[in-house]
Amino acid sequence: MAASLLRFTPEPFPERHLSPEQIIARYYEIRAAEALYPVTRGVHASALCTPERVPLMAEDVGRHNTLDKLWGKAMLAGVETKGRIIVTTGPGA
Repeated sequence: MAASLLRFTPEPFPERHLSPEQIIARYYEIRAAEALYPVTRGVHASALCTPERVPLMAEDVGRHNTLDKLWGKAMLAGVETKGRIIVTTGPGA
């Protein structure tokens, strides 16, 4: 099992780069896809992004919980994390 988890270990400096415009576009995609925030105004969202799209997203009252949920979704779905970025919502995001 440990060997299968190695593919989920991120590289410190991925080779893929996103432009500021791509990051802003992914942020707006997250905002448009949020189900809980428009109702509660009290949750955060985080997403695992490629330059072109947002394949995985998670919402929770705690931003740190969104990252845990996102990691779990990626592992369960077998989604490669290498070369992707995390975009999160909230103050300072």
